[in-house]
Amino acid sequence: MEKGTLRLQLDVLSSTDIVTGLPNTNGILQTLDAVIARHNRAGEAFGVMLVRVPSVTTIGEHHGRAGVNDALRHAGALIAAGLRRLDTVGRLDDSAFLSVLPMLDEDGCETVVTRLSKLLVSVPMTFGRDRLEMEPEITIALSAPDVDMDSQMIVSRLLEKSEDTPSDGVQIFTLSE
Repeated sequence: MEKGTLRLQLDVLSSTDIVTGLPNTNGILQTLDAVIARHNRAGEAFGVMLVRVPSVTTIGEHHGRAGVNDALRHAGALIAAGLRRLDTVGRLDDSAFLSVLPMLDEDGCETVVTRLSKLLVSVPMTFGRDRLEMEPEITIALSAPDVDMDSQMIVSRLLEKSEDTPSDGVQIFTLSE
């Protein structure tokens, strides 16, 4: 019994970000792998969303690592609150979060983007007299029928596309080989 409990604890710790309590890169990629498998098996549509909050990294200049960690927890909690129950968000790095969005098609993208953008902008974080505006840059990759990509390829494409985010801060594209 104790060995099984230790294994479960190890699994949880190896897939959870210690700062935010959200899935870490390993954990969110495991979730994405499961959604890709459903897509390949049943043709279920899905989306993968990268949310960058560039202002999080600037907070460190005045408030140090503790301030960055507080800002990451704040941004992660807001992103999680803005998603549907079946969606999962995880932390990629100090300014980016990855969300796996099962059963998301092009029609649902606008709703997700609008809700999330409004929520992040409407709840800034304050550090004493400083105010951190959460103005996100959002990039969404939508699944395409008969496209065989693994999670690493999808995240690479998403990161590549996010470098060219337009001035409105939102970019949506369809995955293709």
